[in-house]
Amino acid sequence: MNKKIIKSLGIIFLLFVVFNTVNAQKANEQKKDTIPFDLRVYENAMLIGDYDVARTALLYLVTAQPNQISYLDSLARIYYATGMYAQALISSEIYLKKDEKNVGMMEISTACYNILGDSKKALSGYEALYTINKRMEYLYQIAVIQYQMKRLGECEVSVNTILNESKSSEEKISINMAGQYQEVPVAAAAYNLSGVMNKELGKTDKAKSDFENAIKLFPEYVLAQNNLSDLLNPSQDEEEIIEQSPSKKRK
Repeated sequence: MNKKIIKSLGIIFLLFVVFNTVNAQKANEQKKDTIPFDLRVYENAMLIGDYDVARTALLYLVTAQPNQISYLDSLARIYYATGMYAQALISSEIYLKKDEKNVGMMEISTACYNILGDSKKALSGYEALYTINKRMEYLYQIAVIQYQMKRLGECEVSVNTILNESKSSEEKISINMAGQYQEVPVAAAAYNLSGVMNKELGKTDKAKSDFENAIKLFPEYVLAQNNLSDLLNPSQDEEEIIEQSPSKKRK
């Protein structure tokens, strides 16, 4: 073939590649332009861990697109994750007005009520969650609130229900003590709660058995170890520990 023709074909092919590359780049740029600026800011802020900027970007997105409730979902979650529980509660409650059966938002709303000290609404929330999904974690939270409200008969029923469920030894819950979290089987947490309640009722032998059962199920269970030690070596200044504050763990 004539060298000039070959050279011409090569130039045409090169121009064709360049043309397609430029068009592809333009297409990518146009695609990026369709992504809201605030959403790109949010994604970049989350990527580098700047949660203040991420929250602000989400607020702009929620304001600009009030019907896009996925942004409200993300906003509630980031408020909760950063310890802004009042704001997380308000955001999740707004979301639930649009989708009242969203389990994730129900969990955040209920946990916030619990952390902020509204036991009645927290109890109602966990009861609603337990009705939807018979998770032992929900029933344990119900039992804890019942104990805190001194509804000890109801608490005992909830604890016994947990202990009679085989899955309670498999399901785990995050327990907090002085800012240190420990994943323990729900059954072990229920035994520890039962021990605390029985000690308060003066049933020392039953309390001892409960704490021992909790440790048997989970030998590394710090709270149960401490409660058993306090029972065997009482001190006037010591109080039983269930959990120092509600669990901050969310899906």
